[in-house]
Amino acid sequence: MKIKSFILLASCLVASSASAQQTPSKTYDFNRAPLKQDVYVQLPLGSIKAKGWLLKQLELQRDGFTGHAEELYPEKENLGATSDWLGGDGNSWEKVPYYVKGLVALAYTLDDVSLKAKAKKWIDYTLDHQQENGLFGPPKMNDWWPRMPFMYAAQSYYEATNDKRVIPFLSKYFKYQLANLDKSPLDSWGKSRAGDNMELALWVYNKTGEKSLLELVSKLKQQAYPWIDIFNKNQFFYYGDDYQPKHMVNVGQALKFPVVYSQVDMTANTTNAMQNGIDHIMHDNGQPQGIGAGTEFMSGRSSVQGVETCTVVEWMQSLETASRIIHDSHIGDQLEKVAFNALPAQFSRDLKSHSYYTLPNQVKTAIGQHGFNQDYNTGVMLSPYSGFPCCRYNMHMGWPYFVKNSCMATPDGGIAINTYGPMEISAKVANGVSVTINEETNYPFDEQIRLNIGVSKQASFPLELRIPEWCAKPEVMVNGKRMSGVKSATMFKIKRTWSNKDKVVLNFPMEIAVDKQVNNGVSVSRGPLVYSLKIKQDVKNIKQYAVAGFQDTEIFPASAWNYA
Repeated sequence: MKIKSFILLASCLVASSASAQQTPSKTYDFNRAPLKQDVYVQLPLGSIKAKGWLLKQLELQRDGFTGHAEELYPEKENLGATSDWLGGDGNSWEKVPYYVKGLVALAYTLDDVSLKAKAKKWIDYTLDHQQENGLFGPPKMNDWWPRMPFMYAAQSYYEATNDKRVIPFLSKYFKYQLANLDKSPLDSWGKSRAGDNMELALWVYNKTGEKSLLELVSKLKQQAYPWIDIFNKNQFFYYGDDYQPKHMVNVGQALKFPVVYSQVDMTANTTNAMQNGIDHIMHDNGQPQGIGAGTEFMSGRSSVQGVETCTVVEWMQSLETASRIIHDSHIGDQLEKVAFNALPAQFSRDLKSHSYYTLPNQVKTAIGQHGFNQDYNTGVMLSPYSGFPCCRYNMHMGWPYFVKNSCMATPDGGIAINTYGPMEISAKVANGVSVTINEETNYPFDEQIRLNIGVSKQASFPLELRIPEWCAKPEVMVNGKRMSGVKSATMFKIKRTWSNKDKVVLNFPMEIAVDKQVNNGVSVSRGPLVYSLKIKQDVKNIKQYAVAGFQDTEIFPASAWNYA
């Protein structure tokens, strides 16, 4: 069992029942032809404001590892003032793009002036120093991969600010990329993570209609690892000494690959590949918190193999992307389990430290070798420097991406709530009517979610709600009237004319469940939460850093843990 207490937090995913296709709303940029037409879109960054426990996580992150990242990692090879991402002689590679991706999302979700200023420094320099040929970033960095997370940062920045530089900047880069991929094809990390590049190119296509972007997506798909076949046929280990397709961060990140491409190729082989892949991964490597073991490569079903922090946040983003494209309630169930169990388990309670790896049956966190295929002395220790230096930059997107993907706009002028939690959603529906949905809840610690609807005028639009599979007797009420046809593991759509101060109440009764695990073990869950054994702790802070409040921490058990 875990000595590290889970902060076990909340989520739920959305909804779409089969219905006649309607004319897409003009308020948001939905998919252009020939792409799949029923795809949802993210609301502009900042449209969703966290409250309650969810806001607390974002504030802890601001006051913890994100707000102090540039102080913790000031070297030119990291986030220093002479990083090559600011024109210096450093070599920050993926570190800056990872960090800025999460920083932008957190800054504008919290509407925090200080964080926005930090983000703007990195964004402005890169947007203003694009080369004439379209290439951006450090001129000497001959690698497609690190530019992918930076493009996510630029996308989020555009959503929040509508900065007119962003779309031409990305369009110019994509033209450069299309012109140069044949002579400099994807390799290594870029070949593994091309799904990110494809998603961003399609996003720009929906803004501009540039047909060359569809050609680029096709070329990226051809040069990438054949993830559709890998997922459908369980071929993670078919590549000999090439470790990329069995590297669990790559796998979690690539889960979005077939889903993104399914907007172009709508065949079942492509559309179903992500879920087939998850089924294979969980059968062979699955852990109770809803994710596959990987230290760093696929590690089999084991209670003492770990999950890397990068894997957690990338797995979550893939599911968030998938929820917009494939409206399947099971995606939400999986997203909940990872977001509320795996993600908080990777961090200290004050969000000032992380563990590179976290194990289901982890009875201590301490310096030492642990027998993993990629072992690090600090790999399971709580520290700002735990393990290899990737997670300390990539982890920043976890919570803010969770918030910004919690609700989506639908092409029929409606709203789909992607994850439940205390928050306030502002959006446009029915071709421009302003709506505010105030979610009052302590979910997942509470079974009830109350949606208070505010509209600028009466409006007819669909509200889609995900009904989780684990809930045997779900209930949806509108203004006190129980709705019929509400079933577990479905997308429930309410299509009506809404008035100001309408109220929707969701009741999701939670029952204790016991699931079989490896070696005749079991895990215990209730609703979306997986329980852990509370163990008394002997905490030792073994190193203090110059930034106050940041330290290396070892934790040992101070009560019994090894009993049945």
